[in-house]
Amino acid sequence: MTRILVVEDEELVRANIVDLLEAEGYETQEASDGEQALHLLWQNPPDLILCDVRMPKLDGFALLSRLSQEPRLRVIPFIFLTARVEREDQRLGMNLGADDYITKPFSRKDLLTAVQRRLEKRRHISETAVHHHAHTVEQILNDLPDDLMTPLQRLLAFSQSMMNMTELPARIGEIRDLGRQLHKTTRQLLNLVRQYVLLNRLLQLGKDLEQVQALRMLVTLTAHEVIQDVALSFAEQGGRKNDLEIELEPVSLAMGEEWLVNLLECGLDWALSHSLYGERIILTGKVLSASSYELRLSYSPIHPLVEEIYPSPIPEKKPLTFRLMEGILELHDGSLGFTSNAARSEFRFSLKSQNGERRLLHV
Repeated sequence: MTRILVVEDEELVRANIVDLLEAEGYETQEASDGEQALHLLWQNPPDLILCDVRMPKLDGFALLSRLSQEPRLRVIPFIFLTARVEREDQRLGMNLGADDYITKPFSRKDLLTAVQRRLEKRRHISETAVHHHAHTVEQILNDLPDDLMTPLQRLLAFSQSMMNMTELPARIGEIRDLGRQLHKTTRQLLNLVRQYVLLNRLLQLGKDLEQVQALRMLVTLTAHEVIQDVALSFAEQGGRKNDLEIELEPVSLAMGEEWLVNLLECGLDWALSHSLYGERIILTGKVLSASSYELRLSYSPIHPLVEEIYPSPIPEKKPLTFRLMEGILELHDGSLGFTSNAARSEFRFSLKSQNGERRLLHV
């Protein structure tokens, strides 16, 4: 059943709206101010919000502003109920993301028409999102055999070469080279499997608003130390520790340590896999403002012409690693940039640094 949240400080007006909606078969929730509405929204998000503008504690504009900062809540249709028709008020509401205005006093027909119109639009958007999600999953599943086949074929070829060797003592150097290739390819395959597991976690998280909100409360103190430790360890495992250069400004990030590590490992795995042994990989971190931090990861690409096509605006054409990094950053209100030319390719991770509203710490 479609659920509508009615936020109105005048009890009689609120009761009349609720009775009208329930008579039409809608399920309702009630709140007398913005703060109470926020509590209900986190517990059980509705399908649509009807909200008065002028209220105590937290008014309609402030409530909408708070919702607009949360990707999972800002998609809920929001209709203002107001006795004020000033153009400036309407402009402010629309700029904040309001879908419609209903001026008091309003008729039963006016209210129901606005509600039905916005719910229909939401249904259309939801159907489009479901279709896109299904298409994305289908595309990933289609890519999976090819993603796994290449490293598996390499492992078979390397192992076959070792099986064919008869003069083992005389060919110890060649055996070592094959061993290194086996190790590198096995790590790539293992990281690929980990990325598919991580993708599944991100897809599941997208369905759980409360868990997303809890994640956004986490902070990693001295995140620059975590970043350095993870980068050095990952590069060492790949035999590329001497190729890695790190220069990080101190920072505490508004991201849990687990997801920060996942993000770094995705980026480093890509950089190591797409650059040659002995080529520099540079990781830098800079404080841009009191609430913004930028990580840059650059390397010399093996196939620069191929890499130039990766920042495609079409999600299905992006490699799995790019989709994962974008998903992690979106989850934490960050963003990903990528540029490539003949000399260098570079990731730019825009991250939120610690702010006073964060309460839970990952050290």
